[in-house]
Amino acid sequence: MRRHPHRSRRGDRRLTRDGAIGEPGSDAAASLAVRTRSRVRAGHRRQGDRQSSRCHLGRRDDARASRRAGRGAARDARAGGRSGRSGQPHARPAWDRTHRRRDARDHRRAGVIRAVLFDVGGTLLREETYLLGTTWDERRVQRLREALGRDEPWFPAVARLPEPEEHEGQAHRQETRIWIRSLLLERGVSATDEEVERIRAACCVPSLEGERPRDGALEALRWCKARGLKVALVTNVLWRTAAESLADWTARGAADCIDTIVTSLDAHWRKPHPAMFELALSELHLTPPEAVMVGNSRAADVAPAKALGLRAVLIRSAEGSTSETQPDAVIDEMTELPAVLERWL
Repeated sequence: MRRHPHRSRRGDRRLTRDGAIGEPGSDAAASLAVRTRSRVRAGHRRQGDRQSSRCHLGRRDDARASRRAGRGAARDARAGGRSGRSGQPHARPAWDRTHRRRDARDHRRAGVIRAVLFDVGGTLLREETYLLGTTWDERRVQRLREALGRDEPWFPAVARLPEPEEHEGQAHRQETRIWIRSLLLERGVSATDEEVERIRAACCVPSLEGERPRDGALEALRWCKARGLKVALVTNVLWRTAAESLADWTARGAADCIDTIVTSLDAHWRKPHPAMFELALSELHLTPPEAVMVGNSRAADVAPAKALGLRAVLIRSAEGSTSETQPDAVIDEMTELPAVLERWL
């Protein structure tokens, strides 16, 4: 007797005992054989279906493996392109595509400024002197007497310290402390570094004593900050450090509008040397196309700023320097500046 493929021997004995399976050749046995063959064929079909499914799964696995291999080859090609070993010169890594999209966004915002660099004398401050009953040189002599507690014949010479066009063959180089020491040595006076610094500080007359802001200057500074623009002062000065300049603007109530101050005394270079503008941009963490220079000198403000890639706004004044470089805008008073800057925001 053939046993059903899905039944155990014990089950067969039970079926035989109960009469479900007869002796070979009986009707019950024939019926069981028919049912068994049918189930076996169905089982074979199910096994065939499973094999067919496994074939389909195998093909899908092969396709996935092929795609993974293709992606791996593309990654290898991009990695090789970054290292200079790629056989595909046009393959670009993902980070490069990201930067290209960012560059495209930046291109759409081309022309937008994020900072304004201001000259001080003749731009934010009037050119007229408002000292009462004295001159700047006389005021420095007075301050030297107060700071050193004595009177010296070389005080007037120091107060009128000349500003050479160059220092040791370097145009626009500024070395105020070296110049003070050299002038004293010419008169037979030796001075320590501390004494030279006391002389320099005494000659730095507070701006508030004799200078006044131009109309609209303080309002222009506050407008810039209200619009989220960074503000830097870039100024040629013989005696004044950035800290002393900030004290002047604190007294005017505008210190909170200023992000950084670059003076020629601190930078050791005078405008139009590019170091002044580069230092200001470095402290603001910006590039030249993101900034505009506002000044009253074509030679010291407009030309060097434009040469570096900044925009430039010229404010008319008595300063008579010339340059073939044209500013991006010209104004008569600081009250006109916000309307000009608005176009670049």
